[in-house]
Amino acid sequence: MSQPADGLLVVPPPGPLCWLFPELEARFDDEPVAVGVEPVLEAAMGAGAQRIRVQAGPRGAVLISALRQACRRRGLGIAVDPTEALGPSFEARLFEHPDRRALDGLHPRAWELGGVPFFDTDPFVETGRVHTRLQPSFWGVLPGDVWTDAERTAWLGHLAARRPDVRLGFLALENLALAGLDPYREMLEAPVVPGAGVGQGRGARPLILGVDGIDGAGKSTCLDGLERWLTARGLRVARHKIYRHGVFHETVTDMTRACAGDRALHLWPLQRHVKLVDSLKYRVEHLDDLVSVADPPDVLLFDRYVETHLAAGAGRYHHDPQARLLLQSYPRADRVFVLDLPVEESLRRLARRSERTVDENPYMLGRFRDALLDVARASGHVVLDARLPVEEIERRVRAEVEELLTRWRPGA
Repeated sequence: MSQPADGLLVVPPPGPLCWLFPELEARFDDEPVAVGVEPVLEAAMGAGAQRIRVQAGPRGAVLISALRQACRRRGLGIAVDPTEALGPSFEARLFEHPDRRALDGLHPRAWELGGVPFFDTDPFVETGRVHTRLQPSFWGVLPGDVWTDAERTAWLGHLAARRPDVRLGFLALENLALAGLDPYREMLEAPVVPGAGVGQGRGARPLILGVDGIDGAGKSTCLDGLERWLTARGLRVARHKIYRHGVFHETVTDMTRACAGDRALHLWPLQRHVKLVDSLKYRVEHLDDLVSVADPPDVLLFDRYVETHLAAGAGRYHHDPQARLLLQSYPRADRVFVLDLPVEESLRRLARRSERTVDENPYMLGRFRDALLDVARASGHVVLDARLPVEEIERRVRAEVEELLTRWRPGA
């Protein structure tokens, strides 16, 4: 975002095509990018701008619509940048790239650039069988509102042969398009960090700390040391685990296994919803009463927090349209520590365990790790190398919490 005299200039963030192919984003990473509706409006109000000018293109159209919906009564003008000061959109630059080539034998709108396939999905009129209710942000992911079954079969075969790493992600996005859902707009409109805080504005508020990381990162060890340290300081500590084992976890595991070999894929999104429901059940049973009690614990420690859900949604289903909305009822953490561990080291540590889960493989652990780091960067969490000695990790965690405690007092 930039602020010229005649209005705030905004470039929309990458969309579903870059979610599938992150290497495309790296090709066009020179753009100043907005991250969502709230940050754009805050920047405009803070700078005293009267207008917001958005880069043209499919994603720009979605951002303009979301901004107009959010600021109907704020007196801000929202429009496409008429002077083209921001230059051509990502989609225009991609389609006009001199190295693009047509993909013979596939849909006539299918192209490829450096091994990355994409579709020219500008609006067009065509008769035939309607497969999707395509949203503008899906540009490049699908060929448009119409394609034949033979073309779709050929396309899926192309992905399986050339880019098997994105095949499930493509199917997930296609499923959302079939339902008329727009995950891009949901991303623009969602707050960066869920939750509003336990008892916020209603008296005493516990300090809320979370520790996240992929399996084997050392979360329990970190929490054990932190709990002992806080208790030794005279603070009352309550420890929670919202991403827990039990009947819900076993149900999710069974559903996931049932999807192996592309079978019963209707269970793939359902297993995420089951896991979310269990975390909401935990909140109702164990956290809601903290809003009204006169003397709550001083500190709440969470073994995994809402970030695990967000990362699991992105890692397992590529997009989880209900997760952020459902997790809004969770308290906002004062600090989340993400213990980052390379997948190879995670698997080495997990090999010592007697019980394993269906996700403990290089592919899924790698996706969870990448998604968790993305959430951490977006939310400003503290990322620590889980390979460091335990004493060093504890020292860094305590330093962060010590700084928090200087600004917090029990019951304040």
